[in-house]
Formats: sequence, C-alpha cells, structure tokens
Amino acid sequence: MLYRRALALVSDASDLERAGHQLSAGWEAEIHLATEILFPSELLLI
Repeated sequence: MLYRRALALVSDASDLERAGHQLSAGWEAEIHLATEILFPSELLLI
C-alpha cells in the first residue's frame, strides 16, 4: 500500500516538474470560458 502511494506521489511530482518546465519555456495553457449572457462579467476578472 505504501509502495503504491509512493509511486503515485512520484508520478505527481514528475507531472508538476514537467508543467513547470513548460511554463518556463513559454508554453502557458490557454483557457476559454463560455458563460451565460446574464452572468456578470466582472466576476470573471476576480
């Protein structure tokens, strides 16, 4: 059980490190949002 948990933690750490390298290389993720017209757009900028 501890071994499986350790493997999951190492995998998560590896994913985090990979994401850090991508961000430092300028490959930021882009997020597109679709909202209802009645939703106040000011809340999206918080």
